[in-house]
Amino acid sequence: MRPSLLSLALIANSAIATPSLAADLGGGFSVSGNAALVTDYRFRGISFSDEDIAIQGGLDLAHTSGFYLGTWGSSLDEGDSFDQLTGDEIGTFGHTEIDVYGGWTGEVSSGVSVDVGVLYYIYPNANNSPRIGGREVDFDTDYVEPYASISYSIGPARLTTGIAYAPDQSAIGSDDNVYVYGDAGIGIPNTPLTVRGHLGYTNGSLAIDADGDYFDWLLGVDYIIGPVTIGAAYIDTDGPNIDNIDATVVGTLSIAF
Repeated sequence: MRPSLLSLALIANSAIATPSLAADLGGGFSVSGNAALVTDYRFRGISFSDEDIAIQGGLDLAHTSGFYLGTWGSSLDEGDSFDQLTGDEIGTFGHTEIDVYGGWTGEVSSGVSVDVGVLYYIYPNANNSPRIGGREVDFDTDYVEPYASISYSIGPARLTTGIAYAPDQSAIGSDDNVYVYGDAGIGIPNTPLTVRGHLGYTNGSLAIDADGDYFDWLLGVDYIIGPVTIGAAYIDTDGPNIDNIDATVVGTLSIAF
């Protein structure tokens, strides 16, 4: 799973609250992985799987110094896209997303940890040369997004606040985008249940609202049995009530290894 930014996964995400099972490689290195089936791949409140099932998984390499590298992937919807007014073909992201990231995470004081890094979104089979007006045009899809977060514990609760900033680049409309968020996870004592919540705010070129900004939120619960997590989350935004943005409940089944 992607790093704590992806507690974004608390977010809508795409991601899942999965226990970490790391295998020692020696020399201070360890490796861990995860695989998941979700009923909808939601990223910051938006469906990237056309409100359909998605298969996801990741692999992380960490060092005791706090530095890490990882990759995470998900299946996407790969429907043909056309402009409804002109009939022109519009570039699509293909059927696969692969995220590559690296950074550093560590405890800076008792119960308080930070995570900083860079995330690169890759769409290896995107349609990057759609035909518009009878000619092919370039359609960039891959983009980079640095991130930072701080997490802290208050009793049984774990709280995270963070920011992800995508600088001006052609894949996101030749403009920048900022995402700030807060997450909370509370384990219910003497039970395998964890309740989690998320609130995020997008401002910039990735916004789904005409005003250039929007909020997304999540409220969910996870049932953890050893390396297996079964979860359900209600996800919504204050954006337009249309397909792939409307409110939904996302179910997850994941395993850590």
